[in-house]
Amino acid sequence: MVATVIHCADLHLTAGEEREYSFSVLEEIVALTRQERAQCLVISGDLFDSFADARELRASFRECIAPLNDASIPIIYVPGNHEELRRGRGDLAALDLGPVTTGYKKPFQRMALSEDVELLCIPHQSTYRGYQEWDVPAKRSRYRVAVAHGLVTGMDIYAGVQANEEIEAGAIDPDLFVRHEVDYAAMGHIHAAYEKRFGETFVRYSGSARVRRRGEDGEHGVTILRLGSQIVAESRQMMSAGCYREYRVPLSLEGHMGGTEDFGSNWGSRDWVDIYLSGVVENENVVATVETALRERCRNRVRRLDIHRELVRPLPGIASQPVANKFLQAWAAREPGAGDERARRVWYKARELGLDRIVRVLEAR
Repeated sequence: MVATVIHCADLHLTAGEEREYSFSVLEEIVALTRQERAQCLVISGDLFDSFADARELRASFRECIAPLNDASIPIIYVPGNHEELRRGRGDLAALDLGPVTTGYKKPFQRMALSEDVELLCIPHQSTYRGYQEWDVPAKRSRYRVAVAHGLVTGMDIYAGVQANEEIEAGAIDPDLFVRHEVDYAAMGHIHAAYEKRFGETFVRYSGSARVRRRGEDGEHGVTILRLGSQIVAESRQMMSAGCYREYRVPLSLEGHMGGTEDFGSNWGSRDWVDIYLSGVVENENVVATVETALRERCRNRVRRLDIHRELVRPLPGIASQPVANKFLQAWAAREPGAGDERARRVWYKARELGLDRIVRVLEAR
């Protein structure tokens, strides 16, 4: 018999301006869990963006997960580092989150899900030193699934976007899972999907179920974990999460936009779009006109639109410089075909770098 578990993490429910958006992702996760007739939903930390959010949103959270209670599908949740933010004297265990089994107990808590599956819940801890002495019972089921939140070492994960966290997640030696007979480690904390095997242990980050920060490109969703004759982990995108999209839009000396022929053709209403204007212009005032035109063109098409102007450099009189005109003529003569998107990005970048070099030389004079 195959046991199905939905593994998600880093939803960061917030009481702020993205409250409706973050709950829409949770609603889709709840619907998927019912659709898959899963044995349980596991949440590997950072369910809330802070303790203050957990306190304010607990009633809305109970309402959102009610369909799983109606279907008798348990929810297993371990706190992450964000549940510690602005906690003060508050206690997450004292909040009524509804029919949720919460693995608060440190350093771990063992739970039996079925005859074939048991859980080892490991909430966020500043350090996991001493795990060798944890009194973990011998595995009694066919599969042991760890639900944990932290940074597993040895996975070649770029964690730069985790910098500046008020409370950093602890580093976890993968030997913790190997030593304690874990078959699958359902991880949270890293916002992109990663996986790696350490001996017989399959360690997987499902990634953030939503787009929370700038730069979090790629698909966002959850993992459908199937435990049968073997372990199968399948990524499932949450359509309500949207995507992060970043664009570099070069401006001509007169302030005309380039490289926007297919601009927005694949955008969704839940996307977060960053547009970076760049280039050298004669008159910086035209940039405001460009920004206004872009906002009008993209209005109501995405969840969030940010336009950045710091890469635009004003240089009055550059159009009259013979070296600049000669460079632009040579550049225009090398325009690639309209269908070669990668070549056109390189072409526009060459224009930006060439003009930048010319500006540096002129300014040095």
